Amino acid sequence: MAKRLVFLILAFILLLGCAKQPSCADPLVMIDGLCCRDENSNGRCDMEEAADERAALEEAQEAEAVQAGSSSPPEPETVPSGTEQVTEEQEPLPEAGQKAAQAPSQQAARKAVDTFAQSWASKQYRMMYSFFTDDLKRVKTADEFVAIMELNPSFAKVEKAVIKGIDFKSDTLGDVELEVTTNVNSYMQTDTKVVYNGGEWKIDGFVEVFYIDTFGASCGGFVKEFNKEACAKDLAIKLKDIQYCERSKCHYEECITTIKKTMTNKERVTRCNLCPPTMKNTMECIVDAAIAASDVKVCNEIPETRYSDRYCGCYGGFARAKNQVGYCNMIQDPDNKALCMKGFEGKYC
Repeated sequence: MAKRLVFLILAFILLLGCAKQPSCADPLVMIDGLCCRDENSNGRCDMEEAADERAALEEAQEAEAVQAGSSSPPEPETVPSGTEQVTEEQEPLPEAGQKAAQAPSQQAARKAVDTFAQSWASKQYRMMYSFFTDDLKRVKTADEFVAIMELNPSFAKVEKAVIKGIDFKSDTLGDVELEVTTNVNSYMQTDTKVVYNGGEWKIDGFVEVFYIDTFGASCGGFVKEFNKEACAKDLAIKLKDIQYCERSKCHYEECITTIKKTMTNKERVTRCNLCPPTMKNTMECIVDAAIAASDVKVCNEIPETRYSDRYCGCYGGFARAKNQVGYCNMIQDPDNKALCMKGFEGKYC
């Protein structure tokens, strides 16, 4: 019985081995139980590979569409009819190869200070002025700066100015030390700074020039008053500014007439108040000024509060000098007319 069972099993195995295997006609091959082409012999059906490639292509196209939609420019706004559309201009981009702005150079700073110092020593004051910051230039004009440098007794004596050092506090600021030599001595100018301003190095400082009034900066260094008065006259003439003439005292008339040739009645009275001629008092000076101008109205420049000086001393003195009492009769106020008559008669006012 056992032998028969073994025989049946062997027979069954032989039948299976002899069974005909499925096959595909050329050029198809059997892959995973399917007949298909496999041109590249990679063990995958060509049609399966083509399907995978199409799927990948579709995914790529969808991704591109999404990206294009997110980066597309916004649609232009609708402009109402009758309204002019304004297009905002964009700043032009730097041209290719254009160099970026260079950082401040300490060498350039030293060169600027050196040129400044040489200009000082050679008395090229307008060149000096060109190196100052815009803030300083708003305090003093070039003419004022030149006048100060020419008249100030210390600055006028400068013969040499040399850089002793620059202590850079930052890329745009440095403390400058200048050795200044005059015909008398040497000193260190230490209130000067060099600053990088507006793309170039500028000089800041010179407190005694820019932050003191022009008269003080020009003439304050003189000890004696008559030197200050002469300096005031020169300052007024240099600047063509009569406001400084009053400080010139006895140079007042010369100062005024140099600038504008003639004097007003008020200026004639001012001259007498500042510096009456030798052996004459102020009132006599004013009367002489009125007589010289042939104008009794010079007397009107005397304040009304000084009525005795105005009517007795000046009007009366003028009428007496001209020997014409009519100058008194023209005065309407009886009290003032009486004062004029008193002066006309030579009585004490």
